[in-house]
Amino acid sequence: MKVRNDGKGVIVLCILSLVALAFVPGCTVADGDGKNRESGEKTSYRHATVRINNSFGDVLAVDSEIADNDSTRARGLMFRERLEDGKGMLFVFGQQGNWGFYMKNMKIPLDIIYISSGSVQDKGKGPRVSKIRESFQPCRPKTACEVDYSGDAVLYALEVPAGWSKKNKIETGNLVYIDLA
Repeated sequence: MKVRNDGKGVIVLCILSLVALAFVPGCTVADGDGKNRESGEKTSYRHATVRINNSFGDVLAVDSEIADNDSTRARGLMFRERLEDGKGMLFVFGQQGNWGFYMKNMKIPLDIIYISSGSVQDKGKGPRVSKIRESFQPCRPKTACEVDYSGDAVLYALEVPAGWSKKNKIETGNLVYIDLA
């Protein structure tokens, strides 16, 4: 088979790549104190407590802002100057999927903890840590952003400060409790 590059294929590929990135959640338009960078208004998120059983049986709680619609998932944690220990953002998807994240407009690295679906009523077969992306770095200016996918079908992703997962001995398979109330 002969491949010819007439330039049109490159344009089509660029357009398709941009369209695909529109469907990948980002990580926010708020600064370190939660204010919208453009308007200066406080961005309000609902909160959830996410508890993860670590490898030693300890239960670690993360006070999490909830990103559960297209707008909050797209905004994520963009432009934040910091994320305190014990704080995070819980991405709640409407359906299970192989969800991808990239770090556009991010100022801080993060750990992303992908969480499988399930219910706590399943007697230990509830949501579990499916994958951990440790120290995912912000995109560099004028370069393509790396996209990290969950791999497995997940319903949640939890962003926490870089290094938090390792420091707290979080591993794949750990049981997760999510209180969205």
